[in-house]
This record gives sequence, C-alpha cells and structure tokens, in this order.
Amino acid sequence: MLSLLRSHNLGAYGFGGGYEPGMSSETGFELEQRRVFEYAVVPHAGDWRTAQSWRAGWEFNHPLIVHRAEVHPGPRPARWGLLEVPDSNVVLTALTPATDGALRLRVYEAAGRAMNSTRVRLHAKIAEAREVNFLGDTVRKLKPSSEGLEFHLHPFEIKTLELRLRQ
Repeated sequence: MLSLLRSHNLGAYGFGGGYEPGMSSETGFELEQRRVFEYAVVPHAGDWRTAQSWRAGWEFNHPLIVHRAEVHPGPRPARWGLLEVPDSNVVLTALTPATDGALRLRVYEAAGRAMNSTRVRLHAKIAEAREVNFLGDTVRKLKPSSEGLEFHLHPFEIKTLELRLRQ
C-alpha cells in the first residue's frame, strides 16, 4: 500500500483552535479530485544512511539542468564552481543573495550524525561570515579561512550562513 494524500474537511476552528469533534473526512478534499504524483523506489543495500537516500530524493525532485556553452577563449579553467560541500551527509539547500549584498547559504545534516567539524569551501575570498537565524539576525560571527568556512552541525540541524565576499 502506498498512501500519498490525506486531507480533512476542516469546518471550523473550535475548542482551542483544533478540529471540531466528530468531523469526518468522508467529504474531504480528496473525493472526485484528480491528483498526480511522481515517486521513485530506490533499492539499496544497508540502511538509508549508507544508501544516502536524501541525495536520491533531492536528485529526483531537483533534476540537473544543463545549459550548453560554446567553447571560447579566456582565462577561466575548464572546470570551476563557486563552492563545494565535501561531506556527503551535509546538504546545501539554498544559496541566495541577501538584501545587503551578502550571500546566504543554508545547509543541514541529513544522516543524524554530529559533525564536529564540517566545511564549506568557497572559490572566492570571504571578507566576513556569520551564522544567522531564519529571520537573518546574527547568532554568532564565524572566522573564515583561506580554505572556506568551518563549523559544526548537530544531527539533522539546519544552519544558515551569511557571507560577504571580497571584491
């Protein structure tokens, strides 16, 4: 059995903000509605940590989009990237510009293992780095090195980092 959708016809908020007692889902939103789901089965040996199931999920939901560029002369190397996350259980979920010209990146630990020392390597010079909360308020300042940024992650922790790059 594969259960992909459950809904409830919420009539009103009562009794402290919850569902009304005795309400059923027989007239729920799922009836006479066509829904389409895509899912994948990933066979693997070992447990989900060994199989890195989170990576398979990200790859399924966010397929690689390729843009072909013509060969051109110039000083750029054949391969270049802005950043690397070397630990396979640390996942980068967002890289966005902040309103004040900084970059924000969000990472999380996906395997339930504490990371006393994980790193994000940037192929750009970092002038300033700080850990911020979801509202963008500073949690703590971080000390960048020439290798990038080193920090710790608790099991399944989400962390947002704000970086100011040197010009």
